Amino acid sequence: MYIQTTGLKSNTVASPERGSSIGALGQPVSPNNAFSQCSDTQKKAIQAAFVTAFRSVNHAASILGSVYGRPDRMTQTTRDLLNRHFHTTNRGDVLQIFRNMFRIGQALQTGLDFKCMGYCGSNRWCGYAWATQWFGGRGSIQLCFDNRLNQCSFIRLSPQSQAATIIHETAHRHVGIHDKAYVWENSTNSSRDYGKLTSKQAVDNADSYAWFCVDLSAGP
Repeated sequence: MYIQTTGLKSNTVASPERGSSIGALGQPVSPNNAFSQCSDTQKKAIQAAFVTAFRSVNHAASILGSVYGRPDRMTQTTRDLLNRHFHTTNRGDVLQIFRNMFRIGQALQTGLDFKCMGYCGSNRWCGYAWATQWFGGRGSIQLCFDNRLNQCSFIRLSPQSQAATIIHETAHRHVGIHDKAYVWENSTNSSRDYGKLTSKQAVDNADSYAWFCVDLSAGP
């Protein structure tokens, strides 16, 4: 599940390392997504965010592969983002993060099954997907388009948050990664604290993958 808070902004950091701007596994971005209960406007918004998410994941996987192969060439920007989102630069942890990122990229390359929701209850969630991997996982990725006051509408999110939502829910649905804490959570607003996750918890945290990708792909 992805929950949005009012005024959430990512502390984006530009990375000088080179990465591909094409789709995962070296393929052009040509998603074969499926949609249920989505209007044309909603489909258009999801497709645009999907392309951004796809490129961000591909770029992150490229950087992580390079970092694992040549850790001595890791830039300070990548080191800072790994420490911020995963709380580790350990080579073994980087390999696990890379493997999970690669699987997220594979799922995006294959295409996702989206379901648009007009009423999303009272929990202010922006996206939802089952994290179970029994029998290959189940269900669609649900995105909220709830126009009620203080509820989340995917179409009103920033482009960065839209991409992060798709990456986050893909990590749940297709890799089985869980929610340990959201990027905005800390000791002043929640019982969970993103900045105090252990590296083991962060490697199994969907928002860590989502915002690592988004921050790594941010421009100057």
